[in-house]
Amino acid sequence: MKLNQAGLLFRIHRQEDTEMIVSMINKDRHHMSFGTTTKMFEQELDEPGERGRDNTFVVIKGSTIVGYYSLFFVDQSTHNAVYCYATVDMDWRIQGIGTAIFHHLFAHLERIAQIEKKPIHFIHRAMTSIPGETTLGMNLGMEEISSLHIMCLRLWVR
Repeated sequence: MKLNQAGLLFRIHRQEDTEMIVSMINKDRHHMSFGTTTKMFEQELDEPGERGRDNTFVVIKGSTIVGYYSLFFVDQSTHNAVYCYATVDMDWRIQGIGTAIFHHLFAHLERIAQIEKKPIHFIHRAMTSIPGETTLGMNLGMEEISSLHIMCLRLWVR
């Protein structure tokens, strides 16, 4: 493990990190996994055949976990489809951490593609309700393929 240029450390997730990750997710009511629990998060990492636990990383600045990402693989005959779930703690956004996460995960996926000799189709679900997330993806060469509108009960959004 070594620090990147932004002073961030990326390391594989440990079970003791889960509570902090869940806290980060639940700070943001617009997060796709808002309302998750530590038990639910841990169960998702062990989804059969998706390799989530082995591909979940925390992002550390100093001694603070400031973000995380999880990659879930769905094996197809010609490629691996990889879905990404991630967040940067709301208190640490707009500081380049999201960009650093993408650079780290792209390098990670490139290593896996070379080892497995199988193309990877990376799918990032950008939430338009989270400022800058769509723009970040486009700045990193992603393009919008489809758009999904999320609806919720008015009681929830108060």
